[in-house]
Amino acid sequence: MTKRILVLGAGLVVRPLINYLLAKEDVELNLVDLDKSRAEKLIAGHLRGKAIGTDKNSSNFPELIENSDIVISLLPAHLHVPVAKLCLKYSKHMVTASYISKEMKALHSEAEKAGLLFLNEMGLDPGIDHMSAMKIIHEIRENGGHVSSFRSICGGIPAPEAADNPFKYKFSWSPIGVLKALKSNAKYLDNNTVKEINENQLMGISVDDTIVGYGPIEVYPNRNSIDYVDIYGIEKSTYVLRGTIRNPGWSVIIDKIKKINYLSEDNFPSNINTYATLTNYLLEKTGASSLKEFCASDDVFHAFQWLGLESKIEIPEHCKNPILALTHIMKSKMGYADGERDMLILQHEFEATYEDNSTKKIRSLLIEYGISYGDSGMARTVSLPPAIAAIMILEGKISARGVQIPIHRDIYMPVLAELEKLGIAFKETWN
Repeated sequence: MTKRILVLGAGLVVRPLINYLLAKEDVELNLVDLDKSRAEKLIAGHLRGKAIGTDKNSSNFPELIENSDIVISLLPAHLHVPVAKLCLKYSKHMVTASYISKEMKALHSEAEKAGLLFLNEMGLDPGIDHMSAMKIIHEIRENGGHVSSFRSICGGIPAPEAADNPFKYKFSWSPIGVLKALKSNAKYLDNNTVKEINENQLMGISVDDTIVGYGPIEVYPNRNSIDYVDIYGIEKSTYVLRGTIRNPGWSVIIDKIKKINYLSEDNFPSNINTYATLTNYLLEKTGASSLKEFCASDDVFHAFQWLGLESKIEIPEHCKNPILALTHIMKSKMGYADGERDMLILQHEFEATYEDNSTKKIRSLLIEYGISYGDSGMARTVSLPPAIAAIMILEGKISARGVQIPIHRDIYMPVLAELEKLGIAFKETWN
């Protein structure tokens, strides 16, 4: 029986998903994007694929959803709920790779009653991190133990040979998404004490670490780790932290970018039209007499200069606030060149305590490299899980209903097994 799959969004990470789905002989796929030509490049003339344009009002979504069996939404997160409501109207399952929102959670009872699954957080982080963590948590419980400490860190960074700029970072997904994530407060559990970190302090508490098989990294807390005590059922854990991985040097540069207010979403005066004038405008508010004095480090000052923040480069008219201007110039300077590889690192560290008071330390590590002149590691790890889940839902291999994330065995076991077949596998050590 033909599986009619609707994919909404043709962004940077979508190609592996399209290729995976169209490799299934019983799949017919519609790929929808505001830019139809972008969708056409991804479909690449495949006989069972169709590229479809849309407008800013998504006026053709109702018809497209009605004529599909399942919807995979890779749109910006705020658009998922309107899509979900259409899926309710037309009785269609839905998969996203985004964090679940309160508005999406509110649809749980209605979706469950309708026998529908709205599977969210089905990407990398969130997604593969949930599935790989829950696999170990359940194994610990089955052996009579509980999690007494949990630390999960994840990041997409350039492969070592491509980390060739002062930031040692390049964008494999939306730059504005990366920058806005830096404006989040953080919360985690340390020695049974809740630690709350204001967004302005976030870079200042970055810690140095080392990943076996890679080398030195920096780690800083990722949003609210406390929620995962209940989500993962690790109530006896005295330490719970989810963190972001970057290469050494990132945090000190970003800290200064934040302190000069380059992440502001407030419009700047209309007479500011170059990066030099914008930087000087922001600098005046810091009280520093020069950018070099403000940076307080030759490495940070060099990073500002390399990026062009003291240059006469013109700011596009649509970039009316500092964060948009910064996004634009970072996108132009910090993309991957042809043939360069990115890499993903995801590591879980557990301490498990058992009934006889013995303990075990468990490490689960994924290092995934992009393919030179092929798909990025970010694209594979973000887009393959929703593709796999969509097929399994349509084949009746996933029975969960309502609004869910992939923490249930009947979701994570088959998906992790399929990812392993595709070369995305964790190395576990139990000591």
